[in-house]
Amino acid sequence: MFFFLANALAAAPVVIELPPREPLEEWAESLALAGLVAGVRGSGAYVEVLDQGTVWLIRVHDGAGHTREAAVREPVRAAEREDVAILAASLMRTISSGGAPAPRPPVEAPPPIVPPPVVAPPVVVSRPPPVVIVEPVVAPVIAPPLPPPPVVAPPPPPPPRSPVAFPPTFAPPEALPAPKPPAWAVEGGLGVGVNLRGDTVPAPSVAGQLVVTDGALRVLARVGGTFPARLTAFEARPDLSGVGGSAGLWWAPPTTAGLDFGVELGCTALLPGDGLGNLLADAVAIPTLSAGIGWRARLGPLNTIEPQARFSWTSRTVNLRSDRNGDTVLSPWSVELGLLTSFGGVGRL
Repeated sequence: MFFFLANALAAAPVVIELPPREPLEEWAESLALAGLVAGVRGSGAYVEVLDQGTVWLIRVHDGAGHTREAAVREPVRAAEREDVAILAASLMRTISSGGAPAPRPPVEAPPPIVPPPVVAPPVVVSRPPPVVIVEPVVAPVIAPPLPPPPVVAPPPPPPPRSPVAFPPTFAPPEALPAPKPPAWAVEGGLGVGVNLRGDTVPAPSVAGQLVVTDGALRVLARVGGTFPARLTAFEARPDLSGVGGSAGLWWAPPTTAGLDFGVELGCTALLPGDGLGNLLADAVAIPTLSAGIGWRARLGPLNTIEPQARFSWTSRTVNLRSDRNGDTVLSPWSVELGLLTSFGGVGRL
């Protein structure tokens, strides 16, 4: 490994294209150790890293149309990024050298050894003294030469194999601990809706709120208003609008979605008008008790959305007098249906 890194550092750095979301400062040391440099590809050799989710594809190009690639798991630690850089440099070194070295030629078998012929000694026959017997000379017996051993053809050389790059083995990433909710946090919210009363036509409404949360408990301050709505008991087309504020306590689950509810105390100022934008009388301030229920869903770490229904009751009786239509007592009940979005959640742990 040390010899490979020394060669990689001695050669000119090769450009590697990392996925766009990768922080280059965390890769700088690993790329320098492998002789690579992060950048944009050129006309020569380069390495590209393709992000395919939890698997990365490392593909090297030698600048002449040849490529080689290997798949690895997405690195999340410094040691894993170093393994990816070393693997990319190894693939580039392999494709630049033209693959595996050529096999050696087979060694020829030595020629068979032929044993020398065996010569039998001549047979000497003793002659009796009185009779001379001439025996024919027996030719020496020459053993036939042994057949040469069969020549076994050497096995063919194995075909050259392309080097296979095995991805480095990574340990499974450790599970990150779940983030703890802050002990308290501050949120802002905006809402729109429609206000329903028994004595006016439906009217649009807007509201804003500021919330301090402590776990599931929410302390809320709210201001809002209702656009002018025509009074149904009058023929002269007078209208009624309102503006007010309240404070209260709500309970919301710490989960990503769930039911929440709360109560509020406040004051509402009713503004009767003539339908043309002119007030018919002074504003009437009335104490108000409200109860609400909603379904709170989290869209992100600092954003929620919540459909709500709010029921309000006024503690004073309000009479409207008209010379043409007589007296009318305003209903103490109202319902507001709306959609609220919250943002923020900045606090301390």
